Parts: sequence; structure tokens; C-alpha cells
Amino acid sequence: MAAYKSAEDLYKYMGQIFALAFETEGLKEKLNATGVTLKLNLTDPDSVIAVDFGRGVTQFGSDITMDVQVDLDMTADLAHKFWLGKLNVPLAIAKRDIKVHGSVQKVLKLAPLMQPLHDKYQQILKDAGLEEMIG
Repeated sequence: MAAYKSAEDLYKYMGQIFALAFETEGLKEKLNATGVTLKLNLTDPDSVIAVDFGRGVTQFGSDITMDVQVDLDMTADLAHKFWLGKLNVPLAIAKRDIKVHGSVQKVLKLAPLMQPLHDKYQQILKDAGLEEMIG
């Protein structure tokens, strides 16, 4: 069963974690320094998130207007697993569970920067009464 029932829920909770990323002192500066723009093309539910790490901007669904350097195709469950801290990104890329269109190096540079947010994502889900999504 899919972790997220709707794109709206996915945007709500994953949107919170991106907002936290850009509010966290130390992390915000590291993310800004990468200058990477990427788009997550997710399935089940179909949803799209674009992030400009250089400017700290996140856009969702049909509101996306930014040009991106890297596109990532994966299931929403895989993105959820990443935020829980339960995904080996290099292995998922190697197995083509995550399809990267653009620089794999940029993705591999970003992924470890997100590690401090894994516990915060779990807390967001707990605060929303969604403990069952944590596993």
C-alpha cells in the first residue's frame, strides 16, 4: 500500500521538510552553496516537486515554473523511504529505482546533506498522527 494517498498529502508533508531544510541554520547555507535545481517526478500518487537549492525555493505540481538541471524519476514511496533515512541513494540509482536525467554527481552531493532532516520528517509525520507511515 502506498504511503501517500494523494498528491496533496505528499505536497503537505514533503513540503514541510523542504521548508525546514531552508530554515535550518548551517544546512541552509550548505544547500544554497550547491546551487542545484532539481525536479522529483513521482508516481503513486503522481506528483512533481521542483527545488532550487541555491535560492531556497520549492514549487509543486502545476505551479512549477523553474528550469531544472536534474530530473529524478521514482515512486513516491521511494522518496518517502529516503526521507525516513531508509534508502541507500547510490544503490537505488545503480538499480535504476531512481532514474537520473542530468548529473548523478549533483544528486550524490545533495543526498548526504539531507541526513539531519530524517528525524525531523519522522517528527512531522508523528505530529500529524501518521505514525503508521514511519514503520
